[in-house]
Amino acid sequence: MKYSMFISGGIRNSHDTISSIIDFCENFKIDIFLVIDKSEKKEDIDKIIEICKPKGIIYVTSINANSHINMWYKIKLGYKLIKKYEKQTNTKYDYYIRARYDIIIDNYDKNCLYKLDNKNILYIGKRKFFIKNDYILLNFILSILNDEFFMGNNKIMKIYCNFYDIIIKSNNSDMQYNLSEYHFFQFLKLYYHEYKVLDILHSFKHQKTPSKHLLNLISKIPYFLNSIITKFLDKYIFIIINIITLAIFYKFIKR
Repeated sequence: MKYSMFISGGIRNSHDTISSIIDFCENFKIDIFLVIDKSEKKEDIDKIIEICKPKGIIYVTSINANSHINMWYKIKLGYKLIKKYEKQTNTKYDYYIRARYDIIIDNYDKNCLYKLDNKNILYIGKRKFFIKNDYILLNFILSILNDEFFMGNNKIMKIYCNFYDIIIKSNNSDMQYNLSEYHFFQFLKLYYHEYKVLDILHSFKHQKTPSKHLLNLISKIPYFLNSIITKFLDKYIFIIINIITLAIFYKFIKR
């Protein structure tokens, strides 16, 4: 199997995080590609190139949109960069990985990528915010998908790495709720694809202070409540309707 990874997003304090990504890539012999914003500092760019030794680089200018739209725009360009490299070098990768500069791969199964069976499945990592297994709450209860680390074969990534094209043509081009992960999950449902969580635990090297990060999460509480209620109703609405109908019918015949 041949693996490729494109890294996008802001370089930020990635000098503190990139070593964990390099370790992961070296373990699986993953070729690295970089998407770099032209606004980044030259010394930061030079350092990240020296560390990563990428097979290819694309320099981009952020578009005039919110950060989530920009993220998906750069994801599209990252995937396109790898496909261009494949064509130029007559190379073919079996899997394509999207990662951010500011994630830390805390722990992973050294054989996890060798267990993939090349089915049309979107694979994601285990995101850790505060405790080890809080990704279960995020993914399964709140109906969101981690967008900072995901991967798949060419058929899968051709769809999801071009999510940007769907967004800008939709009526939700401002990405309501400002939750890219929610829209990512809805996009998956649209294509009836499965997703699988790999044994790859990662976290963020946040620029935000803990207090600001907490305030950011608190601001999304209305969405979280709405998501939980909606998911509950989607699952149990017919049961609830049947119970109400039976109750009314029982009351009627008892007269």
